[in-house]
Amino acid sequence: MKITMDHVARTEGHFGFVSHIVNGDIDKAKLETFEGARLFEGILVGRKYDEIGEVSQRICGVCPVIHCITANQAVERALGLEVSPETFLLRKMILVGQTIQSHALHLYFLSLPDFLDYQDDLKMVADHPEMSERMLELRDFGNKIIALIGGRTVHPVSPRVGGFTKYPTREKIRQLAKKGKDILPIAIELAELFNKLTYPDFRRETEFVSLVTPNEYAIYEGDIASSRGYKVPARKFVHNLKEVQKPFKLVKSSEHEGNEYLVNAFARIHLNYKYLSSAAQEMLDKSVIDFPDYNTFHNVVAQAIEIVHCVEEFQRLSKEYSQTKGDKPFVEPKVKAGRGVGAGEAPRGTLYHEYEIDEQGIVTDCNIITPTAQFLFNIQQDLDVYLPTIKDKKLSQQKKEIRKMIRAYDPCISCATH
Repeated sequence: MKITMDHVARTEGHFGFVSHIVNGDIDKAKLETFEGARLFEGILVGRKYDEIGEVSQRICGVCPVIHCITANQAVERALGLEVSPETFLLRKMILVGQTIQSHALHLYFLSLPDFLDYQDDLKMVADHPEMSERMLELRDFGNKIIALIGGRTVHPVSPRVGGFTKYPTREKIRQLAKKGKDILPIAIELAELFNKLTYPDFRRETEFVSLVTPNEYAIYEGDIASSRGYKVPARKFVHNLKEVQKPFKLVKSSEHEGNEYLVNAFARIHLNYKYLSSAAQEMLDKSVIDFPDYNTFHNVVAQAIEIVHCVEEFQRLSKEYSQTKGDKPFVEPKVKAGRGVGAGEAPRGTLYHEYEIDEQGIVTDCNIITPTAQFLFNIQQDLDVYLPTIKDKKLSQQKKEIRKMIRAYDPCISCATH
């Protein structure tokens, strides 16, 4: 039997799926990506160091913030530049905002219809107008954080190497943080909804990888940790990755020590759950997640818990920011030759940017490894295990289940074909 889907809708990017099942065994199962060549790494080589964040964020319209911040971080490490405490806090806050808006979009409008058996997400929205309005309010809160700190919602203009072109006032940050008190119940409502859903009975052991930072739910900076017990600097982990690009494939995939691994909210929550905010910890305790949990459908539950955490985290960071005294929005870089690796947690998992810069401040080498490129092999292995368990279902139902698993990962094919 052959299962073919030319397009998996309600995902970022264009890709399909094809498989052959022979006597219940998977003979061939693979994701087919149809994005055009984008060549961002080649575009960035030859540019000045202070253009990198501005250009690289065009890789994605859903998660441009993390590309911009991580690229700037990598350049700063190449130049040996330390940013101010205010910049450090603002970068964390803008990444929190991006996580809220991205997760809210994916969970309610892209993934939830699968679990409520809606083929048309617009029909779901029409059937639940009040709840849909609240979820838009939740997503908008994340967008407001990005706009306040970054200058606009999509492709922010104020982040730069060394800091920001300007800082938002402490009073504006406080005012927005106050609105978080009204947003938190909506985030909790979404987490409770996803905890009540029925998930497929699936399990396949894999390696979880994410950033870790002492005493903090890591989202910006830190070391790379694995559920297999090791912890290494980001630059060392990147150099142990193997990027694989098959003939006629524009998307890259990554292996670590010859094996697939998982980066996303599900991986983060395994490695950082002790540092969730109080309300998020309560949601986790009530959730279907039971550590170690190898049901990757539960990534959507982890995303919902992360939204709760991020709403509370923004309030915590805003208080910390209000106590800072500095008013200089950036530290002036001193150009010199060097190489640096930046790592940050995108909504879909750990993102790496690596740049080599010459004495004139020109990028001579570039390496970008996106979350989706890292977990594509993991999706493939999950599908190989999952497909035989649904072989007795009707073809239409099999396709629904395949889409449900793929969408639960929240893939971004545009990032993967950077």
